[in-house]
Amino acid sequence: MEGRTEQQRGLLLLFLGAQLLLMGAFLYQNHHRHSLASFWRVLRRDRPAVGEELPFLVSVSSAGTSSQDVYANLNQIHPVDRRKEDLPSCPLISPYINGPLRVTIPENLTMEQVVEKNPLVELGGQYRPPDCWPRHHTAVVVPYYGQGQRHLQHLLFHLHPFLQRQQLHYAVYVVNQG
Repeated sequence: MEGRTEQQRGLLLLFLGAQLLLMGAFLYQNHHRHSLASFWRVLRRDRPAVGEELPFLVSVSSAGTSSQDVYANLNQIHPVDRRKEDLPSCPLISPYINGPLRVTIPENLTMEQVVEKNPLVELGGQYRPPDCWPRHHTAVVVPYYGQGQRHLQHLLFHLHPFLQRQQLHYAVYVVNQG
């Protein structure tokens, strides 16, 4: 029995390693396909002046201020009529990040509702900002055990808008451990 568990663990690690390699190859190929256009975009994009600090911290409103729903202002993101190569770089700080958010746990949430709330997420859990060239590429690996369907739905319901708000190119991989 113990040998079988070790074999399953080894296969799971091999599977995860293969997934990470494939994701890395995909992102590498996709990034370098537009390398010349990206190079010129990097040279032209807005940069802080010499001596000016990078705006890493986003101000958070004080106590007593109302918070917004986690999906607030994401309806402002719309595809534009441009080729991907001609899109401007996404700004250093996303305009969709704006203070505290209210995280609620909806009752009777279904995966169909999660899909409906995230129309720009492609089949397979991948998203790319439709109106700018993303500065960062992210892979999120979620280990999943078959009995946590409700937890997975709540995680995806909240994870997608948090990542979209940051204007990331991301993919969510759910790995079944059952």
